[in-house]
Amino acid sequence: MMMARRVHPDLDAAGYALISQVEFMGGAGVGVRASDVALALGLDKSTVSRGITQLEGLGLLERVGDPDDGRARLLKLTGLGAERFGAFRAQRQLEFRALFSRWNPEDLSDLGRLLGHLNSDLS
Repeated sequence: MMMARRVHPDLDAAGYALISQVEFMGGAGVGVRASDVALALGLDKSTVSRGITQLEGLGLLERVGDPDDGRARLLKLTGLGAERFGAFRAQRQLEFRALFSRWNPEDLSDLGRLLGHLNSDLS
C-alpha cells in the first residue's frame, strides 16, 4: 500500500497493480485492452473495470481509441500517470541500488542465480 501511495495519495494496492500492469503491457504509450490486463492479473473484467474507473478519476489512466479497431478502447497512462509512475520507479531503482551496494558480490550473484531459476520455473 505504501508503494501505491507514493504514486498517488489516494491510490490503493489494487490500483497500483493495475497501473503497473497497464504500464508494463502498454509499452511506449501504445495502450492495452482491459481484457488483456484482466487476464494477466487473473481478475474478472468487472473488477478491472472498477479499478479503471478509480484510476481515471485520479487522472492516472485514460481510455483511448484503438487504431486497429475503431470499436475498441485501449488503456494507457495519462501524462500525469506516466510522470508519477516513472518518478516512483526511478526512486525505487535508486533505493534498490543503495540496498544492493551494501551486499557482498557473492550474495548478489546467488540472488541473480536464484531469481533466474525462479523465473525459469514460472515460465
